[in-house]
Amino acid sequence: MAQGRKLSTQVYMAMQLGAIASLDAVKRRLVLSSADVGSSTSLGGFMERGNYLRMGIQEMSTVNLAGAFGKSSEFHGIPILPVITIYDMFLFRRALDPFFYSQYWGSRFWAIGTPSGSTLAPEGAQHQSLLAPVIGKDMPNTVTWEPAFPDELDHITAESLRLAAEGRDEARRVVYYRLSTLPVDRSVLWQRLKEQTIHRLEEADLREHWKKDVLAGGYRLVDYRGYEGYDPAENVVNLVASGTMVQE
Repeated sequence: MAQGRKLSTQVYMAMQLGAIASLDAVKRRLVLSSADVGSSTSLGGFMERGNYLRMGIQEMSTVNLAGAFGKSSEFHGIPILPVITIYDMFLFRRALDPFFYSQYWGSRFWAIGTPSGSTLAPEGAQHQSLLAPVIGKDMPNTVTWEPAFPDELDHITAESLRLAAEGRDEARRVVYYRLSTLPVDRSVLWQRLKEQTIHRLEEADLREHWKKDVLAGGYRLVDYRGYEGYDPAENVVNLVASGTMVQE
């Protein structure tokens, strides 16, 4: 979607939301809110629009708002998609109870935790989220995404919208994104994928294969299968990572 070699997943998600909000079929159904971090989570472009609600330093109220709007279809017959942004470490520290009850209630919303992770030196120790990925992945009715490259969001967000629109998001009505402010070199992704000899696909087929792996929950960025001398029993180490740790 977006141009530019280096982008963070947080900035890319904000660009996606801007594109979604420009669609006539969606923009009147999209409600964005943040717990006092609209600017620092790249939502500045929405803050002057009627579909943005500023909550102040109220993480619990922000999640309660999302939970209520996320049930609007059943109450009023008007589907609304609430999208909230919260500093990731505060989402499950200050708003765990309303988050749990909202998913238990069957509410539909997207929660964007950003910045996330434990290596945010500019943010300081107070904004490091260590337990959030464990809680998010264990939370019922919730699907958790922690993309390493912004390009993954093209397919994750499109699939989330499609499943919600078709009413086929049972057991995953809450979509939880863990994003980062760290700019990543997007060219590295395609350079690595094209180096893999195991597939030997044309670019269009390679992208489709990669898309399926992304939506399945993971893919091989560095893959030496097919190289001469490859022997999993003798000379192979498998490293598994998500989010910004992939850059390391």
